[in-house]
Amino acid sequence: MNLKSTYSIWLLGKTAIQNDNHYIHAYKLRDENSKTLTPHGGIWLLELAKFHAKRIATEQAHWSQLFKKYDANFKSSIILGIIFFDDKTTKVS
Repeated sequence: MNLKSTYSIWLLGKTAIQNDNHYIHAYKLRDENSKTLTPHGGIWLLELAKFHAKRIATEQAHWSQLFKKYDANFKSSIILGIIFFDDKTTKVS
């Protein structure tokens, strides 16, 4: 069986994970033995309330800044999920 890589990006306008200052969290699908299902894909959680970069050095920071500015203008406390697929496949036996 071949699995197509799937990514889910969750943009949150408020803090979801307390006691952690990082604004980007990347999760992979693993079983109870910590074996990764596929090396591609996963869930990215971006907590925009924690994003305070003065200098934009990465693509993630660029998009985080863009969504944070949008949220500041509309005070919507963005909660948005985006799912996308890419061409990478993983053979699973």
